[in-house]
Amino acid sequence: MKKKSVMAASLAVMLAGSVFMGGAGSVAKAADSAEDKEPVTLRFSWWGGDERNEATLQVIDNFEKEYPWITIEPEFGGDQGYLEKLSTSLAGGQAADIIQNGPGWMPSFMSKGDFFIDFNEYKDNIDLSGFSEEYLENTCTYNDKLVGLPSGIGTTALLVNKTLADEIGLDFSGDVTWEGLTEMGKKVQEYNSDMYLLNIDTSFLVTNVFRPYIMQITGTPFVNDETKSLSCSEEELTQVLSYIRSLYDDRVVQPAGETASFEGAPQTNPKWINGECVAVMTNASQINNLTSANEDAEYMVVSMPEMQDKEAQKNEGYYANPPQLMCVNKSSEHIEEAVMFLDYFFNNEEAAAILKDLRSVPPTESARQICEEKGLISSLVTTAVNLGLEKNGINEMGLTTDSEVEAVIKTMIESVSFGESTPEEACESGIDMLENILSEK
Repeated sequence: MKKKSVMAASLAVMLAGSVFMGGAGSVAKAADSAEDKEPVTLRFSWWGGDERNEATLQVIDNFEKEYPWITIEPEFGGDQGYLEKLSTSLAGGQAADIIQNGPGWMPSFMSKGDFFIDFNEYKDNIDLSGFSEEYLENTCTYNDKLVGLPSGIGTTALLVNKTLADEIGLDFSGDVTWEGLTEMGKKVQEYNSDMYLLNIDTSFLVTNVFRPYIMQITGTPFVNDETKSLSCSEEELTQVLSYIRSLYDDRVVQPAGETASFEGAPQTNPKWINGECVAVMTNASQINNLTSANEDAEYMVVSMPEMQDKEAQKNEGYYANPPQLMCVNKSSEHIEEAVMFLDYFFNNEEAAAILKDLRSVPPTESARQICEEKGLISSLVTTAVNLGLEKNGINEMGLTTDSEVEAVIKTMIESVSFGESTPEEACESGIDMLENILSEK
């Protein structure tokens, strides 16, 4: 889209009388200063649904009112084909000035060229103090260059129905361990055999159990990107599959056949809605959906499970990661103005309230505080993010999260969860498939 479309025009009318941060006086002052400015036009490309698009257009309109010499042309749509279009435009020198990027795409882009600015060189134009320095270092820095800023914070936590946990007598005040989950699950069954400790399906077992468990055992992601081989031994792979099998054998989780119908949407599980599951492993951005599914319960958030033997554990296994990165094209003719816009995008109070959690949980502390105060995100979400930022797991973007590799992991998990094969058999078969896949990467 080259100009602002009907949606943008209607939003401009709606916002004509709005007052943004700094008030009308600030607008007049900015307008006066605009007389000495050369007009600047920036292009901003992103993908998203209607709600994200409308909010982003609203922030753009507000920014243009405050900086009237700058015009931002939005280019937005769905995620289908976005990567291919971005790759082509970067290679041809035709990419937008401001780019919403995928974290998983960055290693490939960085290996092919120098496409994005280093934000460390533009600290006079943007305030980075609201971001966690460690988070920026772990997720947005490549070759010692801060080439993107996180659009949000994606992290995993254990959401607990505290009302039910207290009723059963489960204690979540200490560290949660894999072994402890099994014991809790048995206690739930003793209390009521129709209830389960965990609301989880095979899809979430891949991301929230299998991969972090492997990382805790080995200290590295499941697949080594350099050697294109598995980081774990056959014995270690069998160990994690055996643990997953035990979750079903001990009825810590529902039978796999029951959870298949709501895979990927644990908030729709009738057991959760009716208060018959104690806890769910979830992304922080989904907590509101899960608590809304059963508003009669009181909830709490705790850290994800780790190994009971901390000395044997080589890594915490979990980490915070950005759903998208906001980048500035190094070939832009107006880099400083593009960075100015991102400063407004991330640090303006009204922008924070408008964007809320539409690109996941806000990445800056001030934005999270604003959204919590306005009731746009809950204190449970903030707690989950803070817990996630403390974890030191290794970013798995690469072959570990490759779609073919994930499909084999899921096949192994389904094989043991449905009782179709033993952990040993699933391991042997899975290794054969993975070796074939990795040999062609």
